Amino acid sequence: MRNFCITAFIFLIVICSVHGQYFQRDTSNYVEYNHNIGLSASSLSGYGLTYRYAFSKALQLQIGGIALQTKEGDQESWFFGSIGTEVQLGIPIKASAFGIERVYAILGASYMYGDNKGYGSNFFDINYNTQESMVTSGIGIGIQTPSFSGFHFAAHGTYYYRNTVRVEYTSQWSNQGQTTEYIARPLPQLRDITVGIGISAFFAF
Repeated sequence: MRNFCITAFIFLIVICSVHGQYFQRDTSNYVEYNHNIGLSASSLSGYGLTYRYAFSKALQLQIGGIALQTKEGDQESWFFGSIGTEVQLGIPIKASAFGIERVYAILGASYMYGDNKGYGSNFFDINYNTQESMVTSGIGIGIQTPSFSGFHFAAHGTYYYRNTVRVEYTSQWSNQGQTTEYIARPLPQLRDITVGIGISAFFAF
């Protein structure tokens, strides 16, 4: 019992020392630059070019998106679009010894859409068109590195809900034998709650 008490006391001193040295309370709410622009990839808030406005360390708002399209001939094309947003609420923890400038909680959401059209390579040459859309919303926690010449990085982990809807269109010959019509076939819809990650790089000004 005596050895247990001594060990517990030493462990408590170590924990208090680490907390005091590395996880002090961040009392500063000042940010040097309000505007941040960069690239972000997040399973919660989407992908693409991103802008974040820093009201303070305690409150920052981020929005971003992207639209990509490729086309081959008149019948084959691929499109992907994403738009999303985050509200970042600063957690007053300072861990500069670990290279962390800011720790924050996230409330986020996004909408993503993909459209793939093509011409079949099988014997019947069937046209196809697959469309997929996904809506996400959830929470998370993130960290941000200090700025170096205006550049800084951020990463987060999230816990979120997603709803994915997929529809496949295939063509068939009409009665006249000269035109085609598309038949819609809904694919299984996915609704689940899962975990994800995100990374981003910004330039502040």
